[in-house]
Amino acid sequence: MNTDASETSGSFIQNFLTRFMGMGNDVGNPKLSTHVAPFLHYAFTRSDLPVVLPRYQALIDEFAMYVIARERSEVGATRGLIVSFAGPSYCVSGDLAPALLNRNDPVDKAVIDFFSEDTTFILRAGKNREKRRRLRESLGLMQATMSARPRRSWSVAKPLGRLIAQFDAELAAGGEASSLHVLQEIQARGGMTPTNLAHLQIKRLDRLGLSAQLLEMEDLPNVLHQNPPIPVGEAVLNAVRSAVLEESLSVGDLEAAYERLRTLDLPLPVKVDAHRLGPQALTVLLTAALGRGDDDYLGVLLHKLDEQRQAELIPATLLDAARKRAPSAAEATDEPHPAESSAVEASLRGSINSWMGLFMAVAKEGTDPSAVLTDSIWREWPPPADSDNEVAELLTDLTDQEWDRCWRLTGPFIEADEYTHVAPRSTREFINYALSGNRLAVGDLNAVYALTESYLRSSPSANEYRQLLDELRDTSPQWVSIDNSRIVLDFVDRLILVPCPDESARLNLAIALLEPLSRRSTRLDPATLAFSKQLAKELGVPLQWAPTESTSPSTAEVQINGKGEVILLYSLDNQVLMRVAETLEKLAPGIKVLMSSDKISTTSLKQKAQHATRVVLATRCATHAATGAITARTRAKIAFADGSGSASLLRAAVNVLAD
Repeated sequence: MNTDASETSGSFIQNFLTRFMGMGNDVGNPKLSTHVAPFLHYAFTRSDLPVVLPRYQALIDEFAMYVIARERSEVGATRGLIVSFAGPSYCVSGDLAPALLNRNDPVDKAVIDFFSEDTTFILRAGKNREKRRRLRESLGLMQATMSARPRRSWSVAKPLGRLIAQFDAELAAGGEASSLHVLQEIQARGGMTPTNLAHLQIKRLDRLGLSAQLLEMEDLPNVLHQNPPIPVGEAVLNAVRSAVLEESLSVGDLEAAYERLRTLDLPLPVKVDAHRLGPQALTVLLTAALGRGDDDYLGVLLHKLDEQRQAELIPATLLDAARKRAPSAAEATDEPHPAESSAVEASLRGSINSWMGLFMAVAKEGTDPSAVLTDSIWREWPPPADSDNEVAELLTDLTDQEWDRCWRLTGPFIEADEYTHVAPRSTREFINYALSGNRLAVGDLNAVYALTESYLRSSPSANEYRQLLDELRDTSPQWVSIDNSRIVLDFVDRLILVPCPDESARLNLAIALLEPLSRRSTRLDPATLAFSKQLAKELGVPLQWAPTESTSPSTAEVQINGKGEVILLYSLDNQVLMRVAETLEKLAPGIKVLMSSDKISTTSLKQKAQHATRVVLATRCATHAATGAITARTRAKIAFADGSGSASLLRAAVNVLAD
């Protein structure tokens, strides 16, 4: 995009504005012209700023502000501006990630035709006219402030390796919107092949359980033709299990299941290394092998299921039919061995076979961990908890340069915990590096929270507890702000959920975290403000907060009270579930809250998904077996938390209820 004012006021922007302000947009009303004019002025004259334009649909009384990054590389910076000037204070939705534009909508189509399809944020403030005004004014202030600065490039490209590490960490820590944001940064930055980029997209959709969306990826057939890493192939098979076979297998109709598989227009893997697959992917392979009468491979699959004790996770009708067809499964061990993805991968698989070996190779030998991470072979190793002391001693002596390489392993390290296998000493070393090495940017905070939660779950001594909280307090000026209120409140709530061996340390940290929010509490949305007050009261922190806006119910209450809404909260953290359920029931007594922390697809989980009218998922350490079962079974509107703490889950719940 050029930066010359004369060009921006030329035919390109004029043609775009003509269409944007035309059919489907009623802001042309003369009464609104004074509000629209400033945004048109900036669109015409400042090509170094995002295009910000209002849209109003009178028929349905729908108001939105479109914020369009002119280049993909500017999406991240644009998001940062939105968070700083509007964010959750004035937005009900749309502030975290670019919108999915509708090609059948004339206004959206205008944006698609003139800009990239994935660079537009559509911010909504709900039905409240005062909030609409505030949203419009905050974005007007954003444009005025940015236009007063010298013209310069305000997007800085991060190294690709660091972005990939950040993506893995966000995904592991349950950062749904944040992982999408990083993925878009990777795409905009370039330097990654379309196939490898597709692998990251598949990995994310698999974690979220968005099976249909995964199978609809335009380049999926090409990915499957190129012998993808086993985790990618497994993710595709998982999606097939949820989106294609679920209906037939749930009623035991094996012929229908095979027919649906046979007519699926995808080059699915026929025979893969079953040893490394989970029950969902194995179900698809069993169905296919049974359908084509491949008795030898059926025997191999059954042998693996028995060996790994996963047979009980396979639909009973399918398992019985497979056993009748291939009764000699116990002796079938001749499994096909697909080609390794690369010579490097084969070499790494041979030389690195433990977490200690991986950290040693990456830190001391400068080994690129890409192949190990892409192939996820670390999932076959004992968790870091089994070698905690050994790993921690290695991490303690790392230089900054060595740590910079090892930080890329943060995502897998968090995932390996699984809320079960905490490695306190190693986890503390990760936290030490984050706090001392300035890994406190917005893109790192979800990972730092997940590490902190894990460490506190290990019941540290009073001295260890105090040291950690004091270090968090000392660094808090670097990361506590109104823009980060969600993750800040996640930290505060964790102080309540874990045992407290030092009341003074807890109080000091709570003040350091909550006081900045209280000073600017007029910018907190009602639900966040109420939760902040609740946390301050429970922790005994005497702070002044903005009064509740009015005695009338909040947007969420208006829409959900008395309407019989049933919301399903999903998280592997039971404490967070209980916390959010309790808060939601206070916020809107008319709703019914269901909870689940099942790690796999269970009858209970499916029933809750079917009955829910709203679903909210926190996906930290979650598996497709559970998230895929939810998305396959429910017709409810679904929202994902952008983190794993209580505030993250609560914000997602309130937003989906108010939507």
